[in-house]
Amino acid sequence: MSQTTRARSAGSVSADGSARAARAASGPGDTDGADPTTAAERAGIPHAFAGEWRGHIAPTAGLLASEYDIEIELRRGAKSGKWKEPANSCVGTLRLTGASDSALILRLEDVAGCVPGDVVLVRKGDALAYRHTDDFRVMTYEGRLTRDS
Repeated sequence: MSQTTRARSAGSVSADGSARAARAASGPGDTDGADPTTAAERAGIPHAFAGEWRGHIAPTAGLLASEYDIEIELRRGAKSGKWKEPANSCVGTLRLTGASDSALILRLEDVAGCVPGDVVLVRKGDALAYRHTDDFRVMTYEGRLTRDS
C-alpha cells in the first residue's frame, strides 16, 4: 500500500511530499459523507505520533539556506502541537489538518520571524520523516526526527 493510500483517510501526501486535503469518496454504505480532514481534526493527534521529537532539517535542491535543529511537541488527542527552532528563537503552532496511522499533515503557523507552511510527518520505524514546504513553494526542508526518551 502506498504512502498516499494510507494517508487518504485524513489527507494525502503527493509524490513530492506536499500536503493536500483529500475528500472521502462516497460509496455504498457511506452515511455521513464527512470530510476526512474534519474527522482528523476531531480525533486529534494519534498515539503513534505523541511525544517530544527532535532532529536536524536541511533544505532540498541545494538552495543557499541554512540547516537547523528543530523540536516538536505533539500530545495525543490534541488538535495542535508546538514547533521550535532554538537557534533562531522561533516558536510556532502545528495545527492538525489530516492524519492516518502512518502520516500527519500539519499547518505551521504563528511563527513570527520564521517561515509558515505545510508540514508532513511520516512514521519511519521509531522515527519521523519531516518535510516542510513554505507557502510560496520556494523552500522545502527535510529531515529525520527522533522521539526524546
